[in-house]
Amino acid sequence: MKLPVNMKLPVKTNLVIIVCLLIMVGCSSSNTNPNTNPNTNPQALLVLQASDVTHTSVADVDVVKSDSWLEELNIDPAAGAAVVVNAQNNDISFGGSGLNGALTGYVAWKDLSQKTAWKNLTLPSGTKIPGDKKIHYGYYAISDINFGKIYQAVGPMASEVQYVQTATESVQRLYYDMLMKADGDGKKVIVLCAVSTSIFAGGGKGFTEEEFIHGIYQGMISGLLQYEKAKPSHTLQIILNNWDHDTRKKFGKTRTQYIDLSALPYLK
Repeated sequence: MKLPVNMKLPVKTNLVIIVCLLIMVGCSSSNTNPNTNPNTNPQALLVLQASDVTHTSVADVDVVKSDSWLEELNIDPAAGAAVVVNAQNNDISFGGSGLNGALTGYVAWKDLSQKTAWKNLTLPSGTKIPGDKKIHYGYYAISDINFGKIYQAVGPMASEVQYVQTATESVQRLYYDMLMKADGDGKKVIVLCAVSTSIFAGGGKGFTEEEFIHGIYQGMISGLLQYEKAKPSHTLQIILNNWDHDTRKKFGKTRTQYIDLSALPYLK
């Protein structure tokens, strides 16, 4: 039945229609807004072009109890002008497995007085860190070493974040801050490891392990590119060391599964 043009609907009916329209609009918006679900992360290969960065190279060098690994990275231990980034826990532990264990082994080999703790551990501001203080993910501490500094970088664990986007943004800030610090302190070279791509990676609330790792790499690249934009004329030598090492061991995947660094010079 067709209603007369001038017929008015009851107020209650009008309210019902308005509510239904609002619900329809909300549903439509959620389907078209790519940011509605921050865990949505395209699995496209991340490619870092040589034109995107300057003074940046790739290496696959393991830390050992001698200066040979520094020599492989073209670092003079006596110059004191290098920064090596360590993948840390939030309690800045001394010892353990992975890169943290390897670096503590080197420190203990190099300096017999440093067998239980990092030397002169501070925040980037220079404030000494109390023994019981923990560092939130996305931030870092600094310790002294013969070749310069070790940046104790704390990446996010998959269990700590609700969205992949949160992890990505925290890692971007972390890498940008470390690069700016090394640059500002006049360091000549920084060796960047990959954080949160091995034992701290995993499935979370609404995202898979692969999505989390992909998001971490996206954050690392974004932090690097942010630094390049802020310091286009920088002279800091940047080495991306073992960026796919952990994922290759864990999943048996190729160098380019998450990230393609083939356009960058390779240190042999």
